[in-house]
Amino acid sequence: MDDREFLELAAKAIGARPYVDRAWPGLCLSDDPECGPFTVNEDGNAARAWNPLESDGDALRLAVKLGLRLTLPKYHRFGTTAESQVETTPAHTVFRDDPMQQTREAIVNTAAEIGRAIQAAQQGRAG
Repeated sequence: MDDREFLELAAKAIGARPYVDRAWPGLCLSDDPECGPFTVNEDGNAARAWNPLESDGDALRLAVKLGLRLTLPKYHRFGTTAESQVETTPAHTVFRDDPMQQTREAIVNTAAEIGRAIQAAQQGRAG
């Protein structure tokens, strides 16, 4: 799964409808005015680029909206864990040299798992 797919699933987890901007490596969420540089969506309305894999602020907002529990490392090279308060969603621990990067990735991985569960439930109702 590539970064765009993770971002799309993470957006689904918070109920956002992503507009994919092919020229920018993130997504645009027309309903979230606090996310990065402006772009314009298909309707001509202002939207903002959103990429919690790159933006600490976007990652924090994502974690707060989902009510994720974060276990942050006390020592360098220990992993960051993000877990949902819903027991059916697995926690994700990420290990990177950069503790900020590993925290963003743990948040997005867990959000994507929540988005995947939502997508599966929606497909189950439609089928």
